[in-house]
Amino acid sequence: MPFTHPPPYHGSCPCRTIRYRLNATPLVCHLCHCTSCQQESGTAYCINILIETRNVELIDNSPPLLSNDIPTDSGDPQTLFRCPKCYFVLWSYYAWPVMSMVRAGTLDTADLRRLTPDVEIYTKSRLAFVRVEWEGKREFVESYERELVWCEESNRRRDVYLPELLAYKEKLEREKQEGGVVVE
Repeated sequence: MPFTHPPPYHGSCPCRTIRYRLNATPLVCHLCHCTSCQQESGTAYCINILIETRNVELIDNSPPLLSNDIPTDSGDPQTLFRCPKCYFVLWSYYAWPVMSMVRAGTLDTADLRRLTPDVEIYTKSRLAFVRVEWEGKREFVESYERELVWCEESNRRRDVYLPELLAYKEKLEREKQEGGVVVE
């Protein structure tokens, strides 16, 4: 598990217009060196927390987030969610809105300091001068097989959201085939 303490976990954008709470333990936490993360963050890597979107909650009268899509190598869009005031990206999802990737750097300091990634990924594009070490670290040249990294609890939670994810993917496929949005 990435955190040494139980939820909830809190975070915000730099201007603090947006405050959020994570109401569950992350499914997994990635330290990612992919070129998309490098470009989006403007630095050597990102630390991303994968969690069910239903467990990410805006708090303290936060206004709605702005969103925009950017292309990815897979061809599916990545939707970024930003503060409407400072435009900082707080989280995103990759093609499936049931799962969010929260930018760990937006966590409050107390929570961020007690976070350890589960895995280091896309080391093939890790910058030569970057060395990140932690006890029990696992690393992969690209992505990984979920069964090799996710804990038992995360896999159980996946079984809960999987039908929703599959239904969403089927809807997207129907939209591609029919050339438009499918209204259900």
